[in-house]
Amino acid sequence: MSANFSTGPVAVSPAVTRAFHAPPMSHRSDAFAQLARETCARLCAFTGAQHVAIASGSGTLANDIIAQQLRFAKGRGVIIADGEFGERLCTQAASAGLRFDVLRAPWGDCVDVATTESHLQKNQGVAWLWCTQHETSTGVAHDVQALCALAKRYAFKLCLDCMSAIGMTALDLRDVYLASASSGKGLASYAGLALVFAQTRNVPSAPNEHIAPSLDLGRYLLGDGIPFTLSSNLLAALHASVASIDEFRYERIARDSAEMREQFERAGFSIIAKAHCAASGIIAMSIPKEISTQQLGESLRSDGVHIGFESAYLRERHWVQIALMGEYDTAALRCLPERMRTLIHSLKQETSYAS
Repeated sequence: MSANFSTGPVAVSPAVTRAFHAPPMSHRSDAFAQLARETCARLCAFTGAQHVAIASGSGTLANDIIAQQLRFAKGRGVIIADGEFGERLCTQAASAGLRFDVLRAPWGDCVDVATTESHLQKNQGVAWLWCTQHETSTGVAHDVQALCALAKRYAFKLCLDCMSAIGMTALDLRDVYLASASSGKGLASYAGLALVFAQTRNVPSAPNEHIAPSLDLGRYLLGDGIPFTLSSNLLAALHASVASIDEFRYERIARDSAEMREQFERAGFSIIAKAHCAASGIIAMSIPKEISTQQLGESLRSDGVHIGFESAYLRERHWVQIALMGEYDTAALRCLPERMRTLIHSLKQETSYAS
């Protein structure tokens, strides 16, 4: 049986597959509009957001939409970057012409709240702060509740990249200016839809002529909320996937994550994320240098087990990832640490014989 523990594409449920394969419908039809309203309502219900814009694209597009809104914030911003996707926020912010400082920590650790507040105290008038909620590359989680408290105290706009948090852990976006997500990963559907969450007070009052239409949040949130062509198949799949998300899913992922971290450490693996800031549902680990992560990943895949190993940032650091983002087999998960330990031992022996 195939077991998918990768960060994408994730395994989806039969209900999501059935919804995806339904006959497509026009994005201008009444049925499509109703499907969109129901999907948005479900997404808002478990995030605390009042609005969500849905666009055709990846999570990167969702972050580009946020960057365009931040162009009109009066003042300099801050980006927390302690992994690949925090660094990507820096790239996207720079491409949008934003002015910002960067707070960094070694990969596997996080920028703590005290460091963040110290920067805010020394740099009065920070207009916004942007970070990942879960840093997918390392399996680190940021303290969003503490960041929300800082946002109130220092009056800045807090923006979150929630790609690997939504659908995997409880979210409360009520005090978040804008947040991004995607239909794949933790939402356990097919990739291809970009999501931007907002509160009523943060919704643009009109389209902005200074922003490209496909990046203009106002166009998505005003009117019927469907300014451009959107795949009904992807929307139907997302609608089906969010119906299954509840606190029991969060509890299961948290429990399995803690158990897996303990088992992998017991099996001799070095976990990248420090325990005090470990995210739920993502475990990155280093692999012995004499073993090819490509060979390890492909050997597992040939047995029907999929892990993360092909991303450039993983290859560069000799890491692999285990993610609990989609539908996953708990029995296969519990066997994985020993299975990987045994496979690495076998690959070491093959390398020794070859030399």
